[in-house]
Amino acid sequence: MPLSSVDLEPCYVLHTRLYGDTSLLVTVLTKTHGKLTLIARGARTTSKSKKNPRYLLQPFIPLLLSWQGKSSLKTLTSMEADAPSINLIGNRLYSAMYLNELLVYLLHEEDPSDDTFDYYQQVLPLLSDAGTSLEVTLRQFEFTLLATLGYEINFECNAENFQPLDPAASYYYFPEQGFIDIRVYPKTRDIGFLGEDLLRIHHHDYSSPSTRQTAKYIARAALRPHLRNRTLKSRELFLKSY
Repeated sequence: MPLSSVDLEPCYVLHTRLYGDTSLLVTVLTKTHGKLTLIARGARTTSKSKKNPRYLLQPFIPLLLSWQGKSSLKTLTSMEADAPSINLIGNRLYSAMYLNELLVYLLHEEDPSDDTFDYYQQVLPLLSDAGTSLEVTLRQFEFTLLATLGYEINFECNAENFQPLDPAASYYYFPEQGFIDIRVYPKTRDIGFLGEDLLRIHHHDYSSPSTRQTAKYIARAALRPHLRNRTLKSRELFLKSY
């Protein structure tokens, strides 16, 4: 296998873990190569200098990374900050960590997606802005990510007959299928959702508390099969903050 190399690729660190005695494995979201895991050799230095690789290899810092290697596990060769770190604190930090966990678990290695990178880059400043709604920002990211992965949720039509949803009717949500009129399965124990709320989600209107609650339930139901019952650390931290 020939040696391949990439120079100064826009990236964000999603996760790091220890590797050997002195190195780190760094999972990154790249602009044109998708999600990758790189070896940062010698990065576990105790130096507090800003030149310390570990100082830069942190989430939410726009980076330019270079790497090379023959296998799927490449070696990081250089790094530099492309912009200042995004300022995130409290629940806004936990929310950004949640996005990182979703990307680590749901994206496939080396599956390019410019749209995912660009959207992630747009969302981080929104999370840092105290004037934006965390709840709405998270729901929109979840639904956009699902659509990028090929699991877009149709909030406009009945999954059985593709007719427009009736605002006054109620519907069940079946993951990876869509919404079915509640009258078709009257004995199911699933929760029904008002068509009006589903149509508001379709139009990106989250002004109603019931719409936000509906969106939250559906996002969790839609993501559950892809997360495979993994426990999300960011969600635990978020709950502990209350």
